Amino acid sequence: MSDSVVDAIAAAVEQRHADRFERINERLAAIERAIAAGAMPERPLSRAKLAEALDCSERQIDHLRQAPGFPAHRLGEAPRFFLSEVSAWMRARSARDAGGGGP
Repeated sequence: MSDSVVDAIAAAVEQRHADRFERINERLAAIERAIAAGAMPERPLSRAKLAEALDCSERQIDHLRQAPGFPAHRLGEAPRFFLSEVSAWMRARSARDAGGGGP
C-alpha cells in the first residue's frame, strides 16, 4: 500500500475520532447546563446509562474505566458514575492531551 493511501486512511480515522469526541463534548455540555439549571437532578448512572448519555458503547465505558483517575463509585456490586465527575475528568484529560502533557 502506498504512503499516500496509508496517510489518507490515517487522516480519515483521526477525523472520525475527532468528530465523535466533539459530539460527546456537545452532549456533555448540554447535560451539564441542564443539571446546573436544576432541570435535571444528578443521580448515579449505571454503565449502560452512562454509555447512553455519552452516545457510546458500554465497551467504550469499560475501556475508559481502565484509565487512571476515571471516576467510578461502587454501590453494591455494580459501578455507578456521576456525569458531572465523568465530564470533568474527560475535559481535564482532553486539555492534558491537547497540551501534550503526560499521564
